Amino acid sequence: MGGGAAEVVDVVDRVAADFPRTAAFILLATYLVLFLLLQRYFVRALTEGAVKH
Repeated sequence: MGGGAAEVVDVVDRVAADFPRTAAFILLATYLVLFLLLQRYFVRALTEGAVKH
């Protein structure tokens, strides 16, 4: 096969091959950013249960 159709097939194959790694990176980056942004609240919630009133 040649021409435009072959290029489309090649691009689709490349994207399909990289999908698991790309999806894992996006999920990990999302969780990391959310954790860093909300870290103050996580720590506060964890330590409130440890302090006796």
